[in-house]
Amino acid sequence: MTDDTESNIRARQTARVLHDVRGLLSPAVLQADKLTTHSDPQVRDAAEGILNAVEQAVQRLKDLSPRQPPD
Repeated sequence: MTDDTESNIRARQTARVLHDVRGLLSPAVLQADKLTTHSDPQVRDAAEGILNAVEQAVQRLKDLSPRQPPD
């Protein structure tokens, strides 16, 4: 296998993992998003913290991902 082929395979695998992780985190994001309108400010703050943590995690995964070449 050439280096380009191996790189393309790794890029596609990484993209799939990123997609899967985002899918796994979606329910947490949806619930945290709902909680941002809660009447209790502590609940709202906690929800914002969850949303920020998820966004940071996704961004770190994106930063680790090599750019996927077009199909």
